[in-house]
Amino acid sequence: LYGVQLHIPLGGFVLGGSGEFEEQEEDIAPFRRTSYAAFLQAPLASSLLFFTGFNRTLVDNFDSPEDVDALAFHFRLEFFPRRRMRLSAEFRSDQDRGGTLERKTQFFRLLGEWRIRRLILRAEGEFDHEEQGDFERDKTRIKMEIRREF
Repeated sequence: LYGVQLHIPLGGFVLGGSGEFEEQEEDIAPFRRTSYAAFLQAPLASSLLFFTGFNRTLVDNFDSPEDVDALAFHFRLEFFPRRRMRLSAEFRSDQDRGGTLERKTQFFRLLGEWRIRRLILRAEGEFDHEEQGDFERDKTRIKMEIRREF
C-alpha cells in the first residue's frame, strides 16, 4: 500500500486530497486498487461553513468480473447560529459502474445539535436511496437524542 495525503490551509480555507495505490498478489483473490480524493472546506460567513469533496476508487479484481469503478460526491453546509449550537445539511451521491450490476446511492441528512453545559440535545433526519440493478430501496430515519455527559 502506497499513499499520500495533503491538507493545505489557505487563510480560512482548507484544501486537501489523497491518493492511494494497493496491489495484493494472492492465490485466491488478487486485486489492484487505486483511490483518489479531494476536498475543499470554506467559510462562507463567520458562522457558516461549506464542505465539498469527491472520491474516485478503481479496483481490478484479477479473477472476477466484479470490479469497482466508483465515483462519489459529498456536500455539507454547517451553520452555527449561537455558541454550542450547530445546524447541518449534508448530501452524498455515489455510483459504481465497475461490476456486472450498476450501483447508485444517494444520501441526505439534516442535523441539529445544542449543547447546554453537559447536556446534549440532538435531532437528526436521514433519507437514503439505493439502487442496484433492478433493486431499489428507500430508507428514512428520524432520531432524537438527549444525552448527559459525566
